[in-house]
Amino acid sequence: MPAETFLRLSMLGSFFQCAKDPIAIFLAKVFDRIRYEDGLDDYRLTPAELQAEFEKRGADTVFVFQLRNPIHNGHALLMTSCREHLLEMGYKNPILLVHQIGGKVKADDIPLKERIMQNQAVLEEGVLDPKTTIVGIFPSPMLYGGPTEVQWHAKARMNAGCEYYIVGRDPAGMKHPNGERDLYDPWHGKKVRACTF
Repeated sequence: MPAETFLRLSMLGSFFQCAKDPIAIFLAKVFDRIRYEDGLDDYRLTPAELQAEFEKRGADTVFVFQLRNPIHNGHALLMTSCREHLLEMGYKNPILLVHQIGGKVKADDIPLKERIMQNQAVLEEGVLDPKTTIVGIFPSPMLYGGPTEVQWHAKARMNAGCEYYIVGRDPAGMKHPNGERDLYDPWHGKKVRACTF
């Protein structure tokens, strides 16, 4: 494996380790942070940076919604109703992390820069509250690994301080190679999410 590839995987891996993990701390001190210089680096927050932002905003719980597409009305409804439910549960200041997939996605998906710009417009228009919403980039490709990938995504967010993970229909799913049916049950995310959180 080329040294540059190993370095990138190491730095990517540091996102998924607990922010207080000695290995993650060591890597952060030894290696420079990867900068893409694409105007989106401020959205690529490490677990420690996310936790600091949650604390700065006075979060008493954090919920996350992962996307590889722009926010549409159904997404906005899920996110706002989840916040309302958390308030009904007794939380005073639930913070939402809107986390766009930052790595490779399907060829016909909207490019990352346009998705982030659209997410910011949703905040500016007040569809989601900018005081209680953080837009970020999750530094991972979409692997379309079905149930296993749902657990991976949820665990990585737990390491960043999130307590609730919203899972939609058919997350990380794909068509069977014969093209006639889905490879995974469309509700697999809902089923395995309970195993992670």
